[in-house]
Amino acid sequence: MTASKTKSGRKAAAAADPRQQPRHVVREIPLDRLRLSTLYNVRATQDEPIEPLADSIAAKGLLQNLIAVDEGDDGWHGVCAGGRRLAALQLNAARGLIAADAPVACIVVAAAEARIVSLAENYARSIMNPADEARAFADLIDEGRTAAEVAATFGVTERHVRARQRLGRLAAPVMTAFARREMTIEQAQAFAVVADPARQALVFEAWSKAASWDRSASAIKRMMTETRVALGHPLARFVGRDAYEAAGGAVDEDLFSTDVYLADADLVQRLVTERLEAAADAEVAAGWKWAAVMLEQDWSVLNRLRRLHAAQVDLDEADQARWDEIEALLEAEELTDEAYDALDAEREALQAKMIAYTDAQKATAGVVLSIGRTGELVVERGLQRAEDIAPTPKPASDITGDGDADDTDAAPVGGAVVTLGAEDAAPTRTAAEPRDPYSGALRDDMRQILKGALQLAVAEDPALAADLLHFHVVTAAGEPYGFREGLLDLRLGDETARPRLADGWRYDEETAAVPGAQVAQTWLAGPDAAARFAAFRRLDPVDKAALVAATVAKALRAALPKEDGPDDKARIGFTASLVGAAQPEVRRIWSPTSENFLARVSRAVLLETIEATLGADEARRSMGAKKGELVAFLHGAFNEDADRRRWDDATRQRLDFWTPPPMRHDAVGGPVATATDPNATKAEPAAPEDADADPAIAAE
Repeated sequence: MTASKTKSGRKAAAAADPRQQPRHVVREIPLDRLRLSTLYNVRATQDEPIEPLADSIAAKGLLQNLIAVDEGDDGWHGVCAGGRRLAALQLNAARGLIAADAPVACIVVAAAEARIVSLAENYARSIMNPADEARAFADLIDEGRTAAEVAATFGVTERHVRARQRLGRLAAPVMTAFARREMTIEQAQAFAVVADPARQALVFEAWSKAASWDRSASAIKRMMTETRVALGHPLARFVGRDAYEAAGGAVDEDLFSTDVYLADADLVQRLVTERLEAAADAEVAAGWKWAAVMLEQDWSVLNRLRRLHAAQVDLDEADQARWDEIEALLEAEELTDEAYDALDAEREALQAKMIAYTDAQKATAGVVLSIGRTGELVVERGLQRAEDIAPTPKPASDITGDGDADDTDAAPVGGAVVTLGAEDAAPTRTAAEPRDPYSGALRDDMRQILKGALQLAVAEDPALAADLLHFHVVTAAGEPYGFREGLLDLRLGDETARPRLADGWRYDEETAAVPGAQVAQTWLAGPDAAARFAAFRRLDPVDKAALVAATVAKALRAALPKEDGPDDKARIGFTASLVGAAQPEVRRIWSPTSENFLARVSRAVLLETIEATLGADEARRSMGAKKGELVAFLHGAFNEDADRRRWDDATRQRLDFWTPPPMRHDAVGGPVATATDPNATKAEPAAPEDADADPAIAAE
């Protein structure tokens, strides 16, 4: 058999066997003769935007052929697979990037096969592993392409490219878990907030050992950034990003949100201190006897200082004329809000000129400089310490014969920037009026935290929630003028606890795992109340109980009533009983951090906290430390694994269970009684076994 016969034999065999023949033909069809097939395209909805795909095709060309069917209508072909690509090409034609009749490579199939081909392409499509996508973007940058070039190629923003690059350079253990889908993309993004593989690996180790309720993306982000200073933090605002970067500070930008962090907390602290001390020096140069600085206004210190009243000063002629003009303008109804605010601010500046301290007052008083909640410099002038106040002249009969004066007449040192603490301030209250160590705002936050813990405990105890609901309904029905002792607000809906500072707050992650939160509520749909009631009754009894418990918990308005009125006072005993029955776990949803608690209390409270958790010896060693050092020390002990490893298991247990006194169970209305024995006192969770060795710890 000759070679030619062999070839012809193979051709004949192929012609006889249709499986050996090409089933589809690739043809170039003018773009203006293509349209989306309404008969054969199974993808009826297009949810994703076309512009990014159009940008990608404009940069790299069409990388995948369209699939079309000849519709036999004057050369028109219907696209049955590739509708988004067709729309992108048409958009580029409208933009003038390609010709309206540009040739488009299409696989032409028979009408009988069109629908099955369309379904096969869409059904078999597999979404790329996000870890692989991230690695690919990072590799493209490493090969020398710029973020702008990659963005143009794929029709995305440069920020998107840099975010994917950051994900692609996650620490090895994090990337492995991400690729294996052992974490969500939100969790991986939380690790990538800080571009430091060492930090990522350290946090990943702690995260891997954490309980399920503490493995959320927000928990990861909190751990990743706890050594950073958020750009929105008052200290960062006070310094300013430009000044921080000019001093050599690095910045971590969360590419998956708008958050920015200053990476060098020590540098931030130094810049804050330098700027505050410079402002204090200027106040001393202006004639004040002393000036003190504090990072945050500590009213427990300021309220112990005597405040002088400034003298009234007349405005000069020009300022008085402007004052009168502003007063007239502010009465005009046509002013916009912006114009009114500007004039009001100018009036306040003129008003500040109308008071002034005399040189004699400055010689006997000082200034306290601090940072406000929005990062502004706050200056409190005209404050006197104990040693600033001139002693009352003594009667002649009290002067000793040798002429020696009492040592209170010694002249104080002036003209200096001083360190001001509670022990330096002049007391303004008597011994019968002990000063509250917690500010009103901090007590409000602690009240909300305890409320959140109580809500969570009620949500997880359907039997208790049912009793609370039934008691409320039955008792309220017999109260024609309202139920003063009730702890539920069923009219206002969600009464979820929210502290002012969310740092260290894990309530949302905890409540997401409550059984009631997982119950589908599709039965709520529809306007027919009778039908909804019937659907509600058909719920599984366990699901129904869990849903009721979660709803009751949201309506709970108890925990540390303020005692502002008769209703609040009436609820105190009821709240105490509920706390005793529910046993809320505050530290389950909250951890004391520098922002939410430690920096907001006095140095004395910090030392008491150290003694209660770390022992009396550690408290004595800390006596000479500054408040900022104590705050950082306790923040690390409570929150940072690297710091906690230095302590033994018993000490770490005390750290894990410690709560401020206002958030302990016995702080709510005194002794707490159990539901079964109204005369019994409900005890706090047992202290660690070795707590008896230290009386301060045993008291916990």
